[in-house]
Amino acid sequence: MKRARHLGIIVTAVVIGALSYWWSSSARLPRITLKGGGEFRVYKICYGGPDDHQLARSPKVILSAWDHLPSFVQHLVPQPNFGDSGERPLPRYTAVSVYWGWIERGAKLPAPSPTDPVIMTTDSGQEFNLGWAFPFDASDGGSYRQILIMHPPTDSRRLRFNLSVEDEKIEFAIDNPAYGK
Repeated sequence: MKRARHLGIIVTAVVIGALSYWWSSSARLPRITLKGGGEFRVYKICYGGPDDHQLARSPKVILSAWDHLPSFVQHLVPQPNFGDSGERPLPRYTAVSVYWGWIERGAKLPAPSPTDPVIMTTDSGQEFNLGWAFPFDASDGGSYRQILIMHPPTDSRRLRFNLSVEDEKIEFAIDNPAYGK
């Protein structure tokens, strides 16, 4: 009885931690309403090696906690999401990924959309043509795109991006997770 109670407390703490992490990180991501209807939305920003570049992946602490649960508890608790992948950096390399999508008016998930090559600008004004954002379909049924920045700049606090979505020019900025590293 005591062991089950402790396990219940641990599972509750992990769930609350995951929800607060998700809420705090998703509230700051860019969302832009488009003139033609619909919305451009950044879903996730990742920084790190190959295993860190998945969309909709549960935090590492949740995945680790799941791995350490007894098998009988794993059958009672829903499995965490291991995520969907677009492109990944090579082993021993770090990169930044920006996962985004175009949501048609009234839709819940992003749909395929024409786009232009992505231009990234650093704080110093230096521009980089990153090429086309990689398209992929995720397990949730949405069509996403991924901007993969290999060898991200470490001297720029913010990164600005210019691209077009549904023939409309989009500009957005993010805090650079590689800054100072």
